[in-house]
Amino acid sequence: MVDLTNDPYFDTTSAERDKGYQRVLGVPERYIQARELTVIQGMVQSQLKDIADTLYKNGSVIEGCQIILDGTNVKITAGKIYYNGFIVSSPETSLVITGSGEETIGVNITETIITEEIDGSLRGKVPSSEAYGQPGAHRLKIEATVVLDDNAQIKLYKLVNGVPQVTTTRPEMSELYNILARRTYDESENYLVDGLDVFSQPYGTDQIELTIEAGKCYVLGYEVTKPYPTKIIRNKCTATKSAIDSYHTVEAGVTDFPFANQPVASVTHVKGNVLVEEGTFYRSANPYDDLNLPDLVQIHRVYSLNPAVEYVLGEDYTKNGDQITWLGTGPNTPPAVGDAYCVDYTERRTLTPDADYTVVTIDGLDYIRLVNPAIIQDLVEGTQMEFAYNYYLARKDIIYIDKEGSVSIAEGTPNDINRVPTPSVPNGVLARAEIYMPPNSTDVEVENYPVRRLSMPDLHKVVRRLENIEYNLAVKDLDDPNLYRVSPTQLKNIFSDGFVGFLRANTSHPQWHGGIDTTNKVFGCPYETINYLDFDVESSTAVLKGTNYFLPYTDEVYISQPLASGVHNINPYSVYDRVAIISVEPSFKTYTESVIIKESTQTIVVTNTQNITVRSGRSRTETTSQVTSSWFVDKLLRNEEMEYIPTTTLSLSGINFYPNQDNLTVYFDEAPLPATPTGDTPAGTQTGTVKSKSDGTLSLTFTIPANTFRTGIRKIALANQYQSAEAAFTAYGTRYLYERIHNQRITKTITNYIVVPPPPPPPRPSSSPRREPLAETFYNTEPSYITKLDIYFKSKDSGNIPALVQIRDVDNGYPGEQILAQKLVYPSQITLSEDGSAVTTVTFDTPVFLEADKDYCFVIGSDSDAYEIFIADMGQTDLLTGAPINRQPYFHGTMFSSANGVAWTAHQMTDIKFKLYRAKFSTSPATLTTNTESGNYTQFITGIECIIPEGTNIAWSYSPDNGTTWIPFSSIDLVSVPTRESSIKLRAVFTTTNPYLSPILSKYIQGIIFDQDDNAVYISKLISVPETFNTLKCYLDVYTPMSSGQSAALKYSIDGGSSWITLTPTSVTPKAFGWKTNYYEETISPAADSILFRIELTTNNRVQQPLATNLVGIMLTV
Repeated sequence: MVDLTNDPYFDTTSAERDKGYQRVLGVPERYIQARELTVIQGMVQSQLKDIADTLYKNGSVIEGCQIILDGTNVKITAGKIYYNGFIVSSPETSLVITGSGEETIGVNITETIITEEIDGSLRGKVPSSEAYGQPGAHRLKIEATVVLDDNAQIKLYKLVNGVPQVTTTRPEMSELYNILARRTYDESENYLVDGLDVFSQPYGTDQIELTIEAGKCYVLGYEVTKPYPTKIIRNKCTATKSAIDSYHTVEAGVTDFPFANQPVASVTHVKGNVLVEEGTFYRSANPYDDLNLPDLVQIHRVYSLNPAVEYVLGEDYTKNGDQITWLGTGPNTPPAVGDAYCVDYTERRTLTPDADYTVVTIDGLDYIRLVNPAIIQDLVEGTQMEFAYNYYLARKDIIYIDKEGSVSIAEGTPNDINRVPTPSVPNGVLARAEIYMPPNSTDVEVENYPVRRLSMPDLHKVVRRLENIEYNLAVKDLDDPNLYRVSPTQLKNIFSDGFVGFLRANTSHPQWHGGIDTTNKVFGCPYETINYLDFDVESSTAVLKGTNYFLPYTDEVYISQPLASGVHNINPYSVYDRVAIISVEPSFKTYTESVIIKESTQTIVVTNTQNITVRSGRSRTETTSQVTSSWFVDKLLRNEEMEYIPTTTLSLSGINFYPNQDNLTVYFDEAPLPATPTGDTPAGTQTGTVKSKSDGTLSLTFTIPANTFRTGIRKIALANQYQSAEAAFTAYGTRYLYERIHNQRITKTITNYIVVPPPPPPPRPSSSPRREPLAETFYNTEPSYITKLDIYFKSKDSGNIPALVQIRDVDNGYPGEQILAQKLVYPSQITLSEDGSAVTTVTFDTPVFLEADKDYCFVIGSDSDAYEIFIADMGQTDLLTGAPINRQPYFHGTMFSSANGVAWTAHQMTDIKFKLYRAKFSTSPATLTTNTESGNYTQFITGIECIIPEGTNIAWSYSPDNGTTWIPFSSIDLVSVPTRESSIKLRAVFTTTNPYLSPILSKYIQGIIFDQDDNAVYISKLISVPETFNTLKCYLDVYTPMSSGQSAALKYSIDGGSSWITLTPTSVTPKAFGWKTNYYEETISPAADSILFRIELTTNNRVQQPLATNLVGIMLTV
């Protein structure tokens, strides 16, 4: 800045302002000082600066200064910049950048004093004056120069690798701007206006390129505009963590062992128990021989080959670690000093990389693969190998933007895949996206945070939607029969029907023939025929387990605890109560209901039979009949959820009941229902009950009455006063179309009073059903389907009392009461051993889905006290290997015991010996095809129950020609076919990208096919007008998709429907999607005081149907 306070200017503006001087006042007959002229300008400029500083910050761009990029050529357009109270012009400037690294484009301000010697135009201009040609006042020149300089006075643009990162605030205000920013932040905090989406892609093999798109946001209330995308290069996450796996059991034929933590970075060591036979040692002169085997696990045998001598432990020698002490008192003479003898022993050996093992990758998982045949042969089966290794960790980062527009990354802390923490970001920034960095991978996942502002048009759309909702609610209230006491048309000379309901339509009129779709608010042709279909599976490469189809799978060992040091009784408290199990077929049902509009009168007789048991008196029957209701049904119930379950017959089977249990009653949603025994199951003493067979099994059917129980998940129980079992039934339904029937309901009630004797005592009395199991908890790390469980028994029941195996949830660290799966195991299915070597496999009827990052447990119980299973106690010795158990056998679980299956005792140092399997599904597609069903149809809908986990899919298609042609469709939508068809066949293709997840499809596949009629007639209710009218104006929206062969006519009647007059459109206004609005105007003669409206639709194409909506009639007196 130029100093104007010295000779020759002597500018004292600053000093005079400090004194409070605001103006220079001229006095007559006094000399005018040149300094005073300078001070006058200075005072005015200083006051202007004080005002401008409240609006603009020094260096703010007032206008222009836009950046234009063309490779490394950059152009900054002309503009104006606020500087020290002045508005300084900046010229258009071209620059050349390197396009590499960080570069800054800015502006430097220079001040220069211009004299008459520099600029001759500053001399006197008036030729006749004395000042002509004389030097005049000097000038202060302020110039702005655009430069490529990191140290520029004013920063305009920051470029990284040739890409602008942030634009200047325009204009960047000072105090006022800060006030506005604070207000914006207080109202809305940080938010996104548009753009700035983040995505990723690999950058070479070891890096990731993150791209932040151009866009605008507000941070702390300050506008930040990113005119171009921002790119950031990041290294993939290669942080590692050490781990030791010690649970890999050596098994015959198994050479591949997966690492517990994936992916693996490096292997530190692999150890295993190796059997060494005929190890040669020499007798020393000492009383003992030091074998020098620091990794010795166990000595199995000491002997001599020549001569052949088998030395006896405890008689010929003793052992202490790797030392052998010769006793000399046994039956065999010890080897002489210097003589050789042999020892068979097991040692803990560190295997050699490449020679003994390698690391291989199979289906994306890392495994240890044994490659040395000698090592494979010598490793002791049933022992555990130990892997020490380093594995890669995952990380989450967050990309954020600060108020200056700088993009930064908050780097998270690397951790295991399922325990990756989300990092925190500094205060006062906009977190834009979360970046998940998988272990040692460039396959990055980006989750953009949707913190986006709503514009006024967006808010207006929301308001319009709310207004529409309010309007529809108001119309609904008018259509409600309880509120519709007086028709609105009796109070006004206008009639309208938006087809949101039926109250304005006369569906009981003899000529009515049509349907109202209240969902789409249109009137159209009714369905001529409706057929309900139950598809059978014709062929399938998917596998059926229970009632569900899965992708084909193999059983894979998921969790294993292979050690056993002893046994434990599964009924330790000798509680004897048998746990009965029932299953229902089907356990899930989807209902569809359709009612056709037609003229009929129907009398419905409903017979209710109830059985009342009494302890005394005589048996008798009473019958009563009465008309309970009479009504018209004229409501369309299309695409509405069914509230009640229709009449449904279910099959129920039971096992593990006490023999000959009498009067077992079915309870559906806690209400008793009569049961019908099936097969050789006997009926109970009381009517409507059953009796278990001598082996404790039974089968029956029962019927759910219509319109009694609500849809949803309902509990089914089979019980008497001594024993009970429960199951669940799930029912959902959709009601389609409409009905108009005059019904008269007559209810006949038959009451049977039955005298029955008291029930016999139970075979094994107890106050309430109890369970007495053992349990083992385990931690599920990822979504999995459990298929089977290996258990190791030492003893079993001598009769036929089974053991019960369940999978349950875990509640607060203890076994819960929610049973996910269960299976009875009978003594004939159980294999026994004395050392825990014999396995009993329990295969569940259907794979059991377990959520990730949750604890679960398996429970084993029986009402017999004869069952014993193998367990492992820390501090004991493994029965198979003889190895000490010096740590908790299964780190992630605990064994529990219970007397009732509810209150549990934890055994922290004990675990059950088990092996848990999960399904490994095929990643190849599987196809299911149904049979072909016949019937004419123009539309169809399927009733399908399926579960689609993330990464899986079921693709549906249908065939109208018995499998020659397949057309994809959505299984949740009403499907309109392009041409009228006469047969339908379905196909489902199962796929997954995750080998441990599969889509699930119920075997109960249902459908409805609809065949629409070719004509429709709408009749309105009679509209009475308080005063006569002589003019009629009408509007009707119609849709006729075919160019010919279709019609939509509007008619009216003023004589109660005896005769109809056709209206001719006065004008036709096209609308969107092929609709058009017809306007009609008619003179009514003679004047009338009532009117009926009629709409007639016809078509020669049942697929392309005509529709009508928004009928408005205005009655006027002109």
